[in-house]
Amino acid sequence: MRWLSLSLLLLSVPTANALAVPSLRYTWGPASSLVPEQTYAGPGDYTQTLSMVGVSGLVSSVSVNIMHGRAVPAWDALYVPVRTTNPAIAALPQPDCLGAPGASATSTVAGAASIPGANLGVIVKTFAPVAGGFAKGTIEVSVTIDPPLPAEVATRYAIATLEYHHQNSVAGVSGTKCGYVDNAHCFSIVTASATVGGVKVNLTPETILLGWQIDPVSFPVECAAEAATPARPSTWGAIKTIYR
Repeated sequence: MRWLSLSLLLLSVPTANALAVPSLRYTWGPASSLVPEQTYAGPGDYTQTLSMVGVSGLVSSVSVNIMHGRAVPAWDALYVPVRTTNPAIAALPQPDCLGAPGASATSTVAGAASIPGANLGVIVKTFAPVAGGFAKGTIEVSVTIDPPLPAEVATRYAIATLEYHHQNSVAGVSGTKCGYVDNAHCFSIVTASATVGGVKVNLTPETILLGWQIDPVSFPVECAAEAATPARPSTWGAIKTIYR
């Protein structure tokens, strides 16, 4: 097996002005650039942004589904305890392991134009672990737009900012804080689409994966380990082929 560096995971997407490819940018920080890796730099807020460009016509909704893992106290806000349902479901915002702000979302995105009439909803789901496995989570972002947005092909539009509040997070095990923030964590786009003129249009991701605390050399190994999911087996199977 040949390991690829994170840079090779980036998809080559033509610019909106060239071929008007409806595309999704999923990045750490502002939408003005693509940043696929984030390193923990101490307690504070960390953000991911979602934005789209190359879309033309009346846009009435946008949907993005993100798979991620693994569950540790520092990422407690993205996981819902599995009780009577599988998956367990909750809406953002959610608290961290100590009850303080843990994860939230807003429709404002730095580096992208806000959409008038946008109504953002973000839910997190946790799938119960199978034998020998671990709990997996998804972040499902949905935006309804009323009245529909008359999108211009060259404009980058805001979808959402995902806010991760790590004020109580610390490296390693902790009995008083939210531990293991230094553990590797992978985020992957599973599906992304917009409804344009009543028709579902796929948004092509500029990159499939974002990494947290992952060295570029070990990135494929760490994220390939999470490639099996009860939610979208065919999609994750395709992602696994990237590493072969």
